[in-house]
Amino acid sequence: MPKKIRADVAVVGGGLAGLVAALWLEREGYEVAVLEARDRVGGRLSTVHQDRYWIDEGGQWLGEGQNRIYGLAFELGLELFPTHTNGDTIAVIDGTRYRFRGEMPRLDPLVLADFAQGFWRFERVVRGVSTEAPWRHPRAARLDAETIGSWAQRAFLTAKARKLFELFISAVFAADPEEISLLFAAFYVKGGGSFRNMIATQNGAQQDRVVGGTQQIVEKLASNLQGPLLLGCPVSEITQDNQKVEVRGAKTILSCARAVVAIPPSLAARIAFEPALPGDKQNLLERMPPGSVIKFHAVYEEPFWRSEGLSGEAGSTDLPISFTFDNSPPEANCGVLVGFAEGRNAQALRKMEESERRRIVLDSFREYFGHPALEPAQYFEKDWSKEPWTRGCYAAHMPPWALWRYGEALRAPVGRVHFAGTETARIWPGYMEGAIESGERVAYEVHRQLARARKGKSDV
Repeated sequence: MPKKIRADVAVVGGGLAGLVAALWLEREGYEVAVLEARDRVGGRLSTVHQDRYWIDEGGQWLGEGQNRIYGLAFELGLELFPTHTNGDTIAVIDGTRYRFRGEMPRLDPLVLADFAQGFWRFERVVRGVSTEAPWRHPRAARLDAETIGSWAQRAFLTAKARKLFELFISAVFAADPEEISLLFAAFYVKGGGSFRNMIATQNGAQQDRVVGGTQQIVEKLASNLQGPLLLGCPVSEITQDNQKVEVRGAKTILSCARAVVAIPPSLAARIAFEPALPGDKQNLLERMPPGSVIKFHAVYEEPFWRSEGLSGEAGSTDLPISFTFDNSPPEANCGVLVGFAEGRNAQALRKMEESERRRIVLDSFREYFGHPALEPAQYFEKDWSKEPWTRGCYAAHMPPWALWRYGEALRAPVGRVHFAGTETARIWPGYMEGAIESGERVAYEVHRQLARARKGKSDV
C-alpha cells in the first residue's frame, strides 16, 4: 500500500527549478514535500568525480548576465573559474581547417559579409520579440509558421555562411534548424540577451565553471530542505478538486493544497491529470520535444593542445563533433576535452556500436588537435536521450505553430497545479539561470494563493 502523507505544497521534480521553489516556499513557512523520480537530485545537472578531476555530464556553464546562478553559487560558497580560452581556435569548414583568434576564421570576405548581414537580420527579429508573451508579437503567426532553417535559406546568400549560422543554431538548441520555429528561436535567444551572448565563451554563456562540478549546487540546496525529499518516486497521477490536490507517486500518495510540476515538458505530458489538462496546455506539452545531444569527454595526462598554442575550443560544419572546449580542472593536473554531437549528428552516432562511436569521436578530436587526441587515458559519453526521466537535453524546443497557438498556456497554472522548469522561464530559458527564475516565479504564484486562503479568501 502506498504511504499517505500531507503537506501544504508538493513539488514534482528535484532539479534546480523544483528545489528553488521548495526552499522559497519553506522560507515563507509552508510545509513542502519534493518527489523525485531518480535516486538523486539534480535533474539535468550531474557530476562524475575521479581522483584528479570531475566531469559535468549535464549543464556546466555560468555566463554573462546570469545573475541568479552567480548569486546562488556565491551564497552556497562555491568556487568558480573561467573556461580556458587562451590560444587559437580551430574551425573545420567545408573540408578546410582554419586556425585563428577572435570570433571568426579568415573566410572569403563575401562569406564573412554574408554571415554578418544574416546574423544582424536574425538579431533584429530577436529584438522585436517579447520574452513575456512572444505570441503577442504583431507578426507572431508569420514568424511561427516557418522554421529557423527555412528562414536561413532566404536570409543568407552563400551556402557557407548559412552553414555557419545553422551550426550555431544546432549548438544552442541541440536540434536541427528545420525542427525549430523562428518565433521560438527568437524568444529563446531574446531570453539570453542576444545570439552572440549565447554562443560566446568570454563575456558569454560559456564563461565560467564550478570547481568540483555543478551538481554541488542542487546537493547543497537539497541539504537545506526541511520537509521530505522522496527519491525514487516518479509521479504517475495528479488529481485535484476545489479543496486539495492529490499527487500519486510510486510509493506515496501526497495530499496538499497546491502542487508544482517542475519536470521537462515531455515528461509532464505523460502524467495522468484528473480532471484532464485543458487542451491548450496538453497540446503545448506534447509539442515541446527535448533536444538531442551526446556529450563526450576525453581525459589526457596533460592538456597537450595548450603547448601547441591552442585553446581547446573548436567547431566544424563537417565533423560529427560540432564543438569542443577545454574542460580541464583549474590546476590543469590533467587535460580534459569535451565535445558535443547535436541534432542529426547525435542521432547518427547513437545508432552505432559504442566502439565505433568512440572511434569517430576521437577521430574528430584528432582533426581538431592532432594525433595525441586519439589516445585518451579515459573516455566518457553521456546520451541524455537514454535517461528515462529526462529523455533529452539541453532543453525542449518548439516546432512551428506551437508557441503562437498555445503559448499562453506555457506558464499558466491549471487550478491548483502550477508549472515550473527552465522551459517556462522568461530569461535564459534552457539554462540554469532560467530554472532558478522559473522556480522563483512559481513559488510566488503558490504563495500568493495560499496567503489568500489563510485570509479566508478562495485560493482556487
